[in-house]
Amino acid sequence: MKEISNPTARELIILLLEKGPQQRLELSRQLGVQPSTVTRVVNQLLEQNYLIEMPDPGKEGRRGFPSKRLYLESGKLLSAGIFISPDHVFCCIVDMLGDVLSEASHPIRDASFEAVMKDVSEVIADHMTNLGKSPEDFLGCGISYPGRHITGPYLSQDASYLPNWPQVQVKDKLASYFDMPVYQLNDAKSACLAEMLFGNCRTEENFCYVWLAHGLGGAAVVDKRLYLGTNGNAAEFGTLYPKTKPRPSGRDLLQFLNQKGIAVEKLADISGEVLESPHIDEWCERAETQLRELCHTIACTYAPEKIAFGGQLPDPIFARLLEGLNREIPAVGRVVATPPKIVRAMMDKRPQLGAAAVPLYVGTRHTNK
Repeated sequence: MKEISNPTARELIILLLEKGPQQRLELSRQLGVQPSTVTRVVNQLLEQNYLIEMPDPGKEGRRGFPSKRLYLESGKLLSAGIFISPDHVFCCIVDMLGDVLSEASHPIRDASFEAVMKDVSEVIADHMTNLGKSPEDFLGCGISYPGRHITGPYLSQDASYLPNWPQVQVKDKLASYFDMPVYQLNDAKSACLAEMLFGNCRTEENFCYVWLAHGLGGAAVVDKRLYLGTNGNAAEFGTLYPKTKPRPSGRDLLQFLNQKGIAVEKLADISGEVLESPHIDEWCERAETQLRELCHTIACTYAPEKIAFGGQLPDPIFARLLEGLNREIPAVGRVVATPPKIVRAMMDKRPQLGAAAVPLYVGTRHTNK
């Protein structure tokens, strides 16, 4: 496995991911280290082919020694990602820039844990072969699916939407299917990582993520780190809604439509005709009120710069909900404060990118594994 063990090297890579190409002096200033330290680390990363150094295009043709900028090399520090929904699996291989080198998806034929894991491990192995890569080229494999952590991050999961699955211990149950380190986070938190590394929140130090899929989940980034809490259950915003009442989720939407006589089993099956139904307006009005209260709670407790909304609801429903929330942005209690900006997530259409983001995040940052 390729691993960035030097803390300064990790911070340098993170800085280039977040801010793009930089000159060495800029890196020295932003990292708060001596230029000689940056030179030593950069030379090591150049030798390992993680970086390339090229003339600054904005200063070409000027007199004197041309300044150069450091770029992350594409195709390096690879990660595999597997997202498992209740009825489909999505797989991909990406590099540290988030560029997808290969990907595939297909329906789940046998939903048992053993069958799904055997299937996805074979898919990843085939993709590696086709790319001419081996497990040694990878930081690891990230696996994501709906559910909640039980005993701690990356350790155990209650797969409530996969009823035939056991409570999964990563080291015992998942790692045996792959010849590389395996990391696991639920769908909301892995999607948040993808948004932080590659999406609408790349430049934010503090933001929260609301995941609207079959269920309702969440995640929080504090000081540019995914905040998991003691047991990995931090920012589980769905638990704020009592079980005795409906909550704004895909499952609730499907139940609501079926109660209104519109037979729909899956979110992907909601047609354009259904989206024009007045029942959709009725559900969106209720969900918008619930989500406004949630945004108010998030603003008061986390005080984020942004709240990103992602998930698997149809795009027109997301557009309607966010238009309403931005039209009446939640105030922060009675205190005069700048409310968070509410934005649409960019990366949620390919949830496998969220899974692939987990090894990239763990491999380049100090975090609890």
